[in-house]
Amino acid sequence: MSNVKNNYEINKDLLISVGQVIFDARSRLKMTQEEVASKAGLSWRYLQNIESARKASKSIHLKSISLSVFAGIANALGISPDDLLKKALAHTKIR
Repeated sequence: MSNVKNNYEINKDLLISVGQVIFDARSRLKMTQEEVASKAGLSWRYLQNIESARKASKSIHLKSISLSVFAGIANALGISPDDLLKKALAHTKIR
């Protein structure tokens, strides 16, 4: 068995980490999903789906998020997109 992860595994790990980092930042700021989603120009259900990826085990419904959505959420949380990505990468199993 190879130690190299395929693109699906990498994407899944990163989405789980992104969801966790967004959830942690939002919780630390005591913001609701509705507040963050509104500031980012998203529906709260979409933000909920992104955050829910952190609980995924084998199956994940969310396949990807666009860079513009990622940047919008970061800005809504008062975090630069690159810092949010660095935090997500630090939490992921991607090596």
